[in-house]
Amino acid sequence: VEAGWKLATLLEQTTETKALEIQWGAHVGPTLVATDQQAIRYFGREVQRVRKLSRLSEPGAMLISRDLAIDPQIGELLRERNARVLPPPKESAQTEEGSQLLALSQR
Repeated sequence: VEAGWKLATLLEQTTETKALEIQWGAHVGPTLVATDQQAIRYFGREVQRVRKLSRLSEPGAMLISRDLAIDPQIGELLRERNARVLPPPKESAQTEEGSQLLALSQR
């Protein structure tokens, strides 16, 4: 979450990158990890959730799962950064199996 926030801040600083907007999601949970020809691969339901969150996120916003948002360190980070909570995309209700999502923006 912090890395994404920093990247968005950096993109805002130059004319060349100001028009670019990141679109990403973040979630926390157990995953399966395997190595394949010296590459690390991640598998599992939680990895699929992150992919869905990334696709559903509005450009310029970060879509995070409630599972991640309730982490005390993440909550503190969001308070420090004065994150604005936006309504999550309507499509997300069908893909997140009842869990809540937070859409965040620094603008």
